[in-house]
Amino acid sequence: MPERSFAGRRRGPIASINVWLAAALLRPRTAAASVMAAITAALLINLLMLVLMKPAETLFLDCTEAYAWGRQFLFGYGRHPPVTGWIAGVWYRVFPAENWASYALSQVMTGISLVSIYFIGKHVLGRRRATLVVFAMLLYPLFVGGKSDHYNNAQVLLAILPLTVWMFLRAYEKPTLSRGLMLGLAAAASMLTYYSATFGLLGLTLAAVMLPGRRNFFTSPAPYAAIAAFVLALIPHAVWLANNNFSTLHWVDSLVEFRWNSFSIVSYLAQQFGLLAFCLIGAAIAVWPWRFRKVTEPPRADERAIVTIVATVLVLGPVLLALARRVSLQLGWGNSLFFLVPIAVASFLPMVLVTRRAVVVSVWIAAISCPLNCSAHRFTRGRALGSCPMMASIAHSAKPPRKSRSSGANGSIRRCRLSLAALKSPRQWFFIAPTIRRCSRTSFRPTRRGSIFPTSSFTKDTSAFAWMMVASITRPA
Repeated sequence: MPERSFAGRRRGPIASINVWLAAALLRPRTAAASVMAAITAALLINLLMLVLMKPAETLFLDCTEAYAWGRQFLFGYGRHPPVTGWIAGVWYRVFPAENWASYALSQVMTGISLVSIYFIGKHVLGRRRATLVVFAMLLYPLFVGGKSDHYNNAQVLLAILPLTVWMFLRAYEKPTLSRGLMLGLAAAASMLTYYSATFGLLGLTLAAVMLPGRRNFFTSPAPYAAIAAFVLALIPHAVWLANNNFSTLHWVDSLVEFRWNSFSIVSYLAQQFGLLAFCLIGAAIAVWPWRFRKVTEPPRADERAIVTIVATVLVLGPVLLALARRVSLQLGWGNSLFFLVPIAVASFLPMVLVTRRAVVVSVWIAAISCPLNCSAHRFTRGRALGSCPMMASIAHSAKPPRKSRSSGANGSIRRCRLSLAALKSPRQWFFIAPTIRRCSRTSFRPTRRGSIFPTSSFTKDTSAFAWMMVASITRPA
């Protein structure tokens, strides 16, 4: 069926813009650069909206925690691997420690994720459908809107795990030594960001073993180079775990049968598919009226199988593990695991006709929805410490660490002092002091709002374990 042409509408300015957009986004020479430029423009608009819409809201707790981690470059931070802290440490050595810089760091992570999703879509779906999917993903509340400023381990994994999948597709297509090394380093970075990356790596392993092209893949140097790079990159973190009594694994083990509630799995899946519904509905509106075609091009069976297997493991793996170990799933744990679902759905609908007009409509939908999403989430509430006014800035003028009285058994405390900004509202003053604690046989973890108490033998030596605590909340006379 022939496509609907823009020829009859070229006299109007909107029609001219539509023709230019279709040509720039779908022409082979300019497609990738144009899509990345569009993603950059969308994220800059989102950054501007976040700065304007959140002048008096709480800075997300994980953002300030990552800033505290980045004060020292270690191979682990308490219960989490180190990559999130490393990225924050590098970022805040270049940019000032202010709220807009935290929002900008979140947008950089989102940009990496969207670009990786676009290249995955090109391998699996082709250029046109990949462009439609990436603009539909701009409706994802985790990418654009009130949740897009949450720089934490999940958001960093949402940037690195799609990059790992893309590296695997490249290595599987052309299994060379260099591509294998890149795959191994990307896989190690994802594992050193969040341990839930294990589900993605398990899916990639199953795909490599189950696909018919496994003989060609495993007779090349790519998988073995990837494994070697992965293991070597994880050795420093493994040594840190051994020296700190496997603190991260103790935290994971503490979740087993802790306040077990089977309904948490239903809530977990409902939230994640509810967030994806924005993308799927936007894509369905873009291709309306739905038309079908006879599929003539050869199917990309291997790429579709890879995405399907990995997406299935990412979605169902945490659910099955939670049922087996009786772990209550938190709603945010799946934020970095559902990014392949739109590509997997599109790969099973090759008969749906996607025209240039549909791609342009998806661009307009994303352009209109970006400010609307930010406005809808204007009063996003904080987590863990509750809703509180946001610091106007976080000064980078930290004093050199000094020793103080020991806490616990032979412990020492190093404090990273941040300047505390007064609120614009005269009702109260809010102070947050990120405290970096170096403990021996005793560590500190929050149990209720504003409370920290020692727990024996939770970690043997938790180096620079940062906890955000409320120092004081006072009211002026």
